[in-house]
Amino acid sequence: MNMMGEVTYVRPDEMRQYQITNSDWQNEIRDIENFMTGDVNPKLGVPFYKRKYLDLGIDSSTFNSFLYGFLGRLTGTTQELDPSSLKKDFRDIITHELQSKFSQSYVAHRRNFSPDGKYGQWLLQHKGILRLGRSLFMHGGISEKNALVPYEELRERFSSDLNEYTGLVTELVKMGVFHPDMGAPYLQDLIQLTRNPMDSGALAPEVGAILNRLDALRNKGLPFSNEGIVWDRTLATSPEQFISARVESILDLNDVDRIVVGHTPTPTKKIQSRLGERIWMIDTGMNKSYLKGLPGVLEITAKGVKVINTEEETYYRAPTPAPVPQRPEGDIVIFEDPYDLRKK
Repeated sequence: MNMMGEVTYVRPDEMRQYQITNSDWQNEIRDIENFMTGDVNPKLGVPFYKRKYLDLGIDSSTFNSFLYGFLGRLTGTTQELDPSSLKKDFRDIITHELQSKFSQSYVAHRRNFSPDGKYGQWLLQHKGILRLGRSLFMHGGISEKNALVPYEELRERFSSDLNEYTGLVTELVKMGVFHPDMGAPYLQDLIQLTRNPMDSGALAPEVGAILNRLDALRNKGLPFSNEGIVWDRTLATSPEQFISARVESILDLNDVDRIVVGHTPTPTKKIQSRLGERIWMIDTGMNKSYLKGLPGVLEITAKGVKVINTEEETYYRAPTPAPVPQRPEGDIVIFEDPYDLRKK
């Protein structure tokens, strides 16, 4: 999600750890605004970004005040109705929304999680599923559709789909029809152009082909599909009698004793197992901004498996405020996490 620019579950204090200089950020805001308001790219053929730019103002919380002010001026004398002033007021609203949507931290986050960024490069080296000892680890799970796909094939397909996806997005950036700071929501709306006959006819064939392929990857690619190893929830939510045979097949095929999954928070907000410890669910919903679960550790050693849970009163005691970070020019700042229980 971070690589795709979907940051719904990134806490504000986490986002603030990504920083660029203020001058770099202001330059980036101007670049985004110029990108959205410039001439229509002939390969895109439709004023997609100009519409998005205007929507920023129309959808803002201050637009109604602007509109009422405009109507108020209409009831006055003609001298009070200054078109240039109205245009400036509306642009100020949009600029404020741009700065909010593409905040300094968000732009720094996108740079770091881009395919060429510090964390993006690192993530692209990984393949979505890991066999370590007698355990199989993944974020979501293995669906019925992929139950008989061997471990190595899953890894290669995951890597291939993810690299193809990021490569296609990079091609759109090079063509000038997508901005690198824009994340998944903008890309999804861009893909929607291919489903509208009036818009799709204006797209250059090479742009339409890329958007159609991205759409296919989002629907069926192993990193993106609901049946893929990142998003599948059936191992965590389906009745055990319905998945027992599948789980046995997965364990036998991959020569492991257990499957460890995240993604689906446990009802108890503590680590729990299913099917006689063949499945371990370790997502305890510990993000304090959302489910307010509790941290836990699944310790796997040669002696067996051990669960270490955190008590609620320990985790939710009032934290020490985090220090204000000193931000060297252009550096990413990582400062002490007041919630780090290792330091308590």
